[in-house]
Amino acid sequence: MNSSRLFQGAAIAASLALAAYITVVYVLEGEEDNKTVTASSGNAASHNVTRDILSYVPADTIYFFGGLEPASLRDMITIIEPQWGFMQPEDFKKTLDQQLPNNKNMPPAMGMLTGLFIEYVTAFKDLETVQNTLGLTDELDAVLYSVGTIPVMRIKLADTNAFNAFINSAEAMTQVTSVQGSHGELSFKTYRFSTSENGHQNAIDAKLVISVNNDYALITLLTSLEDQATRDVILGVKKPANSLADTTLLTDLTSRHNFHPAYLGYINHEEIVKGLTTPDGNKFGHMLEALLNTVSAQEMPEPIPEQADGDVEQTSSAHNKPVTENPLAPVQTTACRTELLTITQTWPRTVFGYTQLDLKKKPIKMAARMVVENTDAAFMQQLQQLRGFIPAHVHKIDSRPALGFGFGFNIDELTPVVSQMFTEFTQKDYQCQLLAEMKQSLVDSNPVLALGMMAGMAAGVQGISATVLDIDASMNLEQKGAMPDVHSLDAIITLSAKEPQRLLLMVANFQQGMPPIQLPDDGTPIDFPIPLPTSDLGSIKLALKGNHIVAYIGDKAEKIAQKMANDPLAATGMFALNMDFGKYMKLVNSLVQTLDTTDGKISEQDKVMLEGMAEMDMQFVESFDITPQGIVIDITMTMH
Repeated sequence: MNSSRLFQGAAIAASLALAAYITVVYVLEGEEDNKTVTASSGNAASHNVTRDILSYVPADTIYFFGGLEPASLRDMITIIEPQWGFMQPEDFKKTLDQQLPNNKNMPPAMGMLTGLFIEYVTAFKDLETVQNTLGLTDELDAVLYSVGTIPVMRIKLADTNAFNAFINSAEAMTQVTSVQGSHGELSFKTYRFSTSENGHQNAIDAKLVISVNNDYALITLLTSLEDQATRDVILGVKKPANSLADTTLLTDLTSRHNFHPAYLGYINHEEIVKGLTTPDGNKFGHMLEALLNTVSAQEMPEPIPEQADGDVEQTSSAHNKPVTENPLAPVQTTACRTELLTITQTWPRTVFGYTQLDLKKKPIKMAARMVVENTDAAFMQQLQQLRGFIPAHVHKIDSRPALGFGFGFNIDELTPVVSQMFTEFTQKDYQCQLLAEMKQSLVDSNPVLALGMMAGMAAGVQGISATVLDIDASMNLEQKGAMPDVHSLDAIITLSAKEPQRLLLMVANFQQGMPPIQLPDDGTPIDFPIPLPTSDLGSIKLALKGNHIVAYIGDKAEKIAQKMANDPLAATGMFALNMDFGKYMKLVNSLVQTLDTTDGKISEQDKVMLEGMAEMDMQFVESFDITPQGIVIDITMTMH
């Protein structure tokens, strides 16, 4: 089987779902993920029973975006209004009008998704305009989920005529014409993902579908592969026998991770692996098998014609290789099914949601979390030994650096932890060929030895960070070979270790001719002889502050350095990024403004947009950590 064609077929549902989600779901649902109150509130358990929209979601959906309750449109407007300030709908329309003549071959479905996005941006002015344009109440009751491999977006409407007008306007905007479709008594609009009328040439024949029925708007996909019963569930003609409303999963996730009940989602690893290893294990597996079989049939070679003399015509290698091979056969053995599902039960799902949303006063504060869940407490405790030290000024959102990042890693625990994990994995007698080969590969490469050598060279290291607190600079790119003109700089670099002085001696040994650097134990700084762009900046100071070597310049950095003398060498995380978006974009803007606007390098419109972004007063901190619940990514944001 041609692997590229297989990928095209197998990924079509996922790619179309992504396109629909980015251009429609993100617009209509994702950006509103902002609601006043902190963490979970209200009686979340009752929503599983009373919220009708959840009864359309199959319990075995492989992903879900939504919540236990509708989202507030007013809060959505409050949170994203500053971000739209530099994105004018007129500019979108003007650009589209200019590009339409060159995009005549754009598939109707992609054109429609583009039109929906632009019409939404146009409508997004105030609460009344959004409500009247989309036919919504003051709340958005919407979810995104899957029926097997098919993505489904369902939205509760208050005014179906308004939503139909919204769809018609998007069609007119991009000059797209729909084709009427039907399923029983239900009618809907369809838009091809092919650029020609010969849709029958593609056996999958995927179409974007938009339907309005029973006060719900539906945006989904249909292909030639679904049976009658599956289409019933996709289109909402019938509800699934086992729905998400019949489970306590959303309530459990809300309580376990302190999520706001209106904003949460998950990706179900167990259902995905079940479908990959057991075609009849769930709807996803059944539909995936049908998809792969259809793609395989498309790869069947045409009959080989015989020559007049009886000789067979020479063929390409594509004709000679088997085309009925199931690419998932290696993981669909009994052994693989059992062993892979056992592993997945330890990592059941990835979940995400908001843990703090406060929009009632300035500054606006938000916090979101994504967790790759793990149920093996002993294993997570083992991994947590790898956590290291990240300075507080990198973690704290109110420190407001232009850009700062820190890596925390306990080097001394790297070899013991990896060695134990290596031993536990390689001692298991896997019957699944895939896992057995993976095990043998690890045994042959023996990564523990290489890690041990690396860890020995950096013994005692607990973390490193670099932070630019403030910078005022011009890039001078218009002058060839010119150095950046740095008017002022406030920055600090830290290295945290059990024996920091030993690290300085080791660095001196690696650099030939470099004398060992001796730092006073009392924290007194010395000048660090590193050349700077201009002498007006002063000198970089190097000091030993407890277990931390700090190199800094500027008044703010000096204050941080002084405080670090009292910071214990504790495990505070694994990675953190702290950015003042406005400060950072001002630096980027100073770079962009010197670039040539001719020959399409950068447009004046883009420059204006970047200037607007540089005026945004927004700070965010992103962190990566290992917790007892699993692998966690946290994002905290404030907007003034």
